[in-house]
Amino acid sequence: IRHIRNFFTEDFASELTRCLVLLRLDYCNSPFHGLPSYILTLLQRAQNRVVKVVLNISNSSSSTYSLIQLH
Repeated sequence: IRHIRNFFTEDFASELTRCLVLLRLDYCNSPFHGLPSYILTLLQRAQNRVVKVVLNISNSSSSTYSLIQLH
C-alpha cells in the first residue's frame, strides 16, 4: 500500500487499509490475550505504521494524534 499510496485519496487509502490490514488485526483479537509484551509491541508497531501510510506522514512523526484522528 505504501508504494501506491500517492495515487489515492486519504479516504480511499483509509478504507483500503482498514479492509486489508486492520480488520485482520481485529478479527480474532482474543488470542492476543496473554501474549508476551514483545509480540504486542510488534502488533502495535504494525498498526502505527499503517496509520502513517494512510495519512501519508513521515516515519518520524508521532502516531498518537494520528490514531486519534483516524479513530
